[in-house]
Amino acid sequence: MRLKNRAQSSFFTLAILTSILHLIVIVYDFRNGIYITKPLVLVLLIQVWNYEKDSTANYGVKHWFVLGLLFSLVGDIVLMTPKMFVYGILFFLGAQCSYIIAFLQLSFWKRKDLLYLVPAVIYMLILLSFLLPHVGTILLPIIIYAFIISLMLWRALCLLTIKSTHSYLLVVGSVLFVLSDSCIAINKFVTEIPQARFIIMSTYFAAQILLCYSTICLTRIHKR
Repeated sequence: MRLKNRAQSSFFTLAILTSILHLIVIVYDFRNGIYITKPLVLVLLIQVWNYEKDSTANYGVKHWFVLGLLFSLVGDIVLMTPKMFVYGILFFLGAQCSYIIAFLQLSFWKRKDLLYLVPAVIYMLILLSFLLPHVGTILLPIIIYAFIISLMLWRALCLLTIKSTHSYLLVVGSVLFVLSDSCIAINKFVTEIPQARFIIMSTYFAAQILLCYSTICLTRIHKR
């Protein structure tokens, strides 16, 4: 499914190109380029949603997802200062909560959703088993964030019941988001990951781009 208008498609294409440019400047360690391109990707994705016409089908999804992008944008800026790590967690916690609510707008609760809870819980337990011996004084924020991102993953997996290519893309995006955040935590608290910044940002931008595109498409084709 294509995006509806030229402006929307242009902003989406620019977001993809800017994310690629960001990865290039990471490779060459061009700091000014990193500081410019990192938040710019989120600004462009917000514009993609802004050009999506409001409707009864997408009203809740649009507003909650854009709020999630805004939280992510501020979180990206905050995390450019390493000493602000905990505050970055708080902003991305807001982003994950916003995405959870957006996903809930796409699908009512169903009993079989409990089946999708299993992989999310397994992921959370494995992640915490790696992190908890190393996080020190920020134990509680890490536990809360691990719980919330696992909840986001669960609600994304529940959308597989829609049986659409776009729901599969949404799940891939959610898994990539989880992978990116897991790499951040492991790299910071457990052990240094080779090429960590490149891995973290490539998975993160792919996640945000896939989530943006798939949620827009799902609001057009899915009636609860």
